[in-house]
Amino acid sequence: MLNKTSYFIVILLIIFSCNSKPTSSNELIIKGEIRFKNLRQLTFSGENAEAYFSYDGTKLIFQAHDGDSLCDQIYIMDIESGESRMVSTGDGTTTCSYFEYPETKKYIYASTHLGSRSCPEKPDFSKGYVWKLYPDFDIFKASLGNKTLERLTDSPNYDAEATYAFDGSKIIYTSMVSGDLDLWTMLPNGSQKTQLTSRLGYDGGAFYSQDGKSIVWRAYYPERLVDIRKNRMSSLKETKIKNYTNIENIKKEVIEAKNIFKKYGWPNINVTRKSVEEAAASIIKIHEIYLNNVK
Repeated sequence: MLNKTSYFIVILLIIFSCNSKPTSSNELIIKGEIRFKNLRQLTFSGENAEAYFSYDGTKLIFQAHDGDSLCDQIYIMDIESGESRMVSTGDGTTTCSYFEYPETKKYIYASTHLGSRSCPEKPDFSKGYVWKLYPDFDIFKASLGNKTLERLTDSPNYDAEATYAFDGSKIIYTSMVSGDLDLWTMLPNGSQKTQLTSRLGYDGGAFYSQDGKSIVWRAYYPERLVDIRKNRMSSLKETKIKNYTNIENIKKEVIEAKNIFKKYGWPNINVTRKSVEEAAASIIKIHEIYLNNVK
């Protein structure tokens, strides 16, 4: 038999367990750090990445998976409770989610699920981090109340890395529709697509400034090819061939290749850090897309 004191303790435990909230902690802050305080861990298993706040700061949208054989799906977390729910289809792989501003009633993300419901082959990380440019990636929009999707892009190449302007008037994203990785903008309904960058190389991960008049983004240009070719020549102990590593020659090569690809409608395949087998798989995939479109 429980006495009155025992009943009182049990009731207190139930009350506190039902009303407890995640707390902050300074245990993970490196000694000597003066800029952080009240650090709070939000996720505790799997891989969780690219988290962005809702306009009012009460929610996070991010991609995550728990297990090496699984692919990323999109989740929304209530920051106060720490509870999360999946808001993508559960098929293919997803990336680059973002809330619609300023009302936060809708969200966008990139997904490969229309190309295949299966989780695509993951890149080889044995030589470092690799971001796979799956050609099936397209950008979609959904509402918080349901998972009904509106497709915003439909190019046969990579479309992803989309974010909203703070006033919700436009979306900026990265696309390979031109044959190169460039920045594009579009209206929230997917119309009026406009190319912003055309410099050879990678342009992506763009965000608008608060007033929408400026953007910030990351870039990677052909100058990197100079280093790659120099290392290749060094490994071969070749010192006489200079044109191969000349930046102006490299730029001309890339421009000429890009023009030829555009003229004949050939797709551009990024083979950076890909094995021959991975490159072949990409070619076969694009050929399958072409055959399906011809039918």
